[in-house]
Amino acid sequence: MGYPGEVRKISFTPSFIKNPAWVKVSFFAIILFLTLFADAILSYWVPNFLDSVYKNSAIAGLVISFSSVVGLATDLILPQVLKGITVRKLIVGAIGISLLFSGNLYLATLVPWLWLSLLAMATWGIYYELIGFAQHQFVADTIPLKLHSATWGVLGVARSTAYFVGPLVGGGLLFQSMTLPLLAAGLLSLAAFLLMRFTKVNYNRPVSFELKTINLLAEAAKWRVLMVRVWPLIVMSIFLGLIDAFYWSVGAVWNQKLSVVHPLGGFFLSMYTFPTLFVGFIVAKMSIYKGKKRKAIRYWFWSAVIMSWLFVTPNVYWQVSIVFASSLLLSFSYPLLEGAYSDVVERMGGEKNHMIGLTNSSTSIAYIFGPALAGLLAQVANERVALSAIGWVSVVVAFWLFVKTPKKIKMPQTEIKTWKKEVVPVG
Repeated sequence: MGYPGEVRKISFTPSFIKNPAWVKVSFFAIILFLTLFADAILSYWVPNFLDSVYKNSAIAGLVISFSSVVGLATDLILPQVLKGITVRKLIVGAIGISLLFSGNLYLATLVPWLWLSLLAMATWGIYYELIGFAQHQFVADTIPLKLHSATWGVLGVARSTAYFVGPLVGGGLLFQSMTLPLLAAGLLSLAAFLLMRFTKVNYNRPVSFELKTINLLAEAAKWRVLMVRVWPLIVMSIFLGLIDAFYWSVGAVWNQKLSVVHPLGGFFLSMYTFPTLFVGFIVAKMSIYKGKKRKAIRYWFWSAVIMSWLFVTPNVYWQVSIVFASSLLLSFSYPLLEGAYSDVVERMGGEKNHMIGLTNSSTSIAYIFGPALAGLLAQVANERVALSAIGWVSVVVAFWLFVKTPKKIKMPQTEIKTWKKEVVPVG
């Protein structure tokens, strides 16, 4: 397959800097950072809170997985009720639900009833899908085709900065008080809401919100048509989502355990997100227009090879070094994969929400099974063995996918055009 270090033709031209699209990208990245910073603190807090309440990694994983069950249902519903609703409304809605999520979690600390935790997970699942739709629609509607991967690289930097700092801040606040992380997350979400609400930035293609009779079987049929063409992207998304789910469930607990052994151990989870603080800019400067899919798979393969060696020793220096090296390569995969998705979404035209829903569903599927599986493995063995296991499985799947993935994905444009003519009766 060859070593994936193909960082060539790095040129930062004046046209790249002066392109007006980057003004919108920069503002959107700031909003995204504030929103995801709040989410990163909560993502670190939730597994540790559930682990302390239930004293069982498998049960904690199942509770976290419920958020993605709701998220998957949301993926099926949103494409039918949202006909290109504006990015602004999507992200404002996501931030509002994030505030509700923080409030639900606070109630769970006062009265640790299971149904309160499940309610919080449900709001979390809806939040993730809205923020996912907002990002995909922003890139598809606002950014030129040749800048898709570059844009995802920059948004990846904002996302990774949030998730790098989040565990450090969340861990520090958690040592002081159980509720301080919730307060910090709420204030960050409020800041993002106010900035988005009172700043006018045009994101193009504003269209109406249409509420029609929801037909889950009809939406599933559309997904089946798309799956035949985009299955390599979906398979890769699921496994990248599984890796992410393992890190943000048992990885968060392992981070807390390592931090007790050595101060450097507190950086374990942050090292997972640290590389994309700078790799996103490298991807943006690489200006990759073609071959995104196979390059993304290649980086993922070598990342998985390194990740699989986490089981060798619990030594803090080894653990932190392995997760950094593995994540360094993996961080190239994300913007390339998202760029490939955005190419397909743009070709979907007015029916793009069906593709966005399918795209988001892959992450939901990963998070339905990921935390539960990770928790079960951690309960049987330990957290680092669970993380190593998903690395070994990824090595096999990535190699198979590299062999099977076609060079170009061709969409069934004739059939897609018939979807916009469908008349769905109002309920």
